[in-house]
Amino acid sequence: MDFFAGETVVLTAEAPFSLSMTIDITDRANGVVVNPTDMMDDGEGFYHYDYNIPAESKRGKVEVYFTATDGIRVTKSKLTFGIV
Repeated sequence: MDFFAGETVVLTAEAPFSLSMTIDITDRANGVVVNPTDMMDDGEGFYHYDYNIPAESKRGKVEVYFTATDGIRVTKSKLTFGIV
């Protein structure tokens, strides 16, 4: 999946057991672009984060790391997309 610089990407995650979900975004060409931050809780285990790709971003691969916690368990997942 690819997006253009300047676009807004809505990143979503599902974790029914989770009490919180954080997101960390790393762009290989531009470095860390979002340090771990809370995602918006949409209720019933659904979360989202609106990522505005900076207009000056270089082409390349972006890695998105999700971390869900429920007080006992920590679950991590990863998503990758490109900037064209």
